[in-house]
Amino acid sequence: MRIVILGDFHLKPEDYELTRSAMEDIANCKPDLIIPLGDFGSQENIGRVAGLEEAERFCECRACR
Repeated sequence: MRIVILGDFHLKPEDYELTRSAMEDIANCKPDLIIPLGDFGSQENIGRVAGLEEAERFCECRACR
């Protein structure tokens, strides 16, 4: 079984492409389970619904399907 723990999903606009690439790397290892931890979104949105909404677009890749 392959388990990925995805923690502290801080987002910075200048790192969006790196974040997309990391999510594709996760998808390529074909995990059986992905466990997302906290701190989703950019600094001003962490802990708010807006942070989850911001992070959602990165979770729409193959890794989270």
